[in-house]
Amino acid sequence: MSVNEVENPESIEMKKSKDQSATVFTIDNTSMEVSKDEAKKMVLKLFKQKGELDYVDIAEALDLNLKLVVEICADLEQENRIEEIK
Repeated sequence: MSVNEVENPESIEMKKSKDQSATVFTIDNTSMEVSKDEAKKMVLKLFKQKGELDYVDIAEALDLNLKLVVEICADLEQENRIEEIK
């Protein structure tokens, strides 16, 4: 896992919904709502399918906010479900 630079970070924005259980992801005027737990399952499934991925690959493949992807990967690392490749 590695970190790449985003070409246009201004186009990515993260907002919390009113109930704090879901996150709204806005990328270039499109949005979707998904809970953090559901996003975590999606990220883990992608790792199982693809193997080695970086943050940007995950964000692009799943249309998720890059900041959330980094947070989810940190959680998964802490849970020993994925590990960073150096």
